[in-house]
Amino acid sequence: MKISVLAGPGMSTNILLNWLEDQGYSNVEAIIESKVSRGKMLRYRLHRLGFLETVGQIAFIVAVMPFLRRNAVERQGKILEQYGLRSEVNHSTPIIAVPQVNHPVVEGLLRKREPDVVLVNGTRIIGKNTLDAVKVPFINTHAGITPNYRGVHGGYWALRCNDPANFGVTLHLVDRGVDTGSVLAHERVTPDTKDNFASFPVLQQAASFGALQRVLTELSRGHLPKTLEVDSVFSRQWFHPTIWTYLVGRIKGIR
Repeated sequence: MKISVLAGPGMSTNILLNWLEDQGYSNVEAIIESKVSRGKMLRYRLHRLGFLETVGQIAFIVAVMPFLRRNAVERQGKILEQYGLRSEVNHSTPIIAVPQVNHPVVEGLLRKREPDVVLVNGTRIIGKNTLDAVKVPFINTHAGITPNYRGVHGGYWALRCNDPANFGVTLHLVDRGVDTGSVLAHERVTPDTKDNFASFPVLQQAASFGALQRVLTELSRGHLPKTLEVDSVFSRQWFHPTIWTYLVGRIKGIR
């Protein structure tokens, strides 16, 4: 089976590419987009969320995240060991760097390669031209249970909403919305007391690979797995917490 991966740079992409290689998927090519510039991200947040929310998010990222990352290193290692995963850049997958996932060059790369499936991991929202480049499933692994927890940090927000039963991950078909595509699988997992905001996504990704293996097996047999009928009370796109939101949650015991 011929697999194309559309992804952003980072640890989760390394984990995915290593997993594909370890599972024997040898016909894989990765198209990696560059990070969004800080200036562009700042302008987006100001426009979408307003000044106060943006300042609070930046304060969280600058003042709190480095502390959380340092404290999550050991736990992340334990998760990877438990699930038999690797995060180092130690795979033989061909990598093609592109400015961003919606650049015209990506359409050309997909058309030329004609993959059987496109796996999406941590990219910008994919636009119509890229999605229409090839008539195959685009499948995203989202760190949250959709449609309740779209956007980012879905596991954290489930805990903040006193909804631990929906701490998990979603495999879904990609459409032009934000994590709004038809659901292929929900996988729920219980975080350890040693987990925190920085290790939650690693745990969620680790829990996704059983479902991803089932989906890829079905596709290799020529079958698109059935989508789930999701009965949800609400649907919301979530963003980074502000520093004050996080500290309130921390007082409540949510790390």
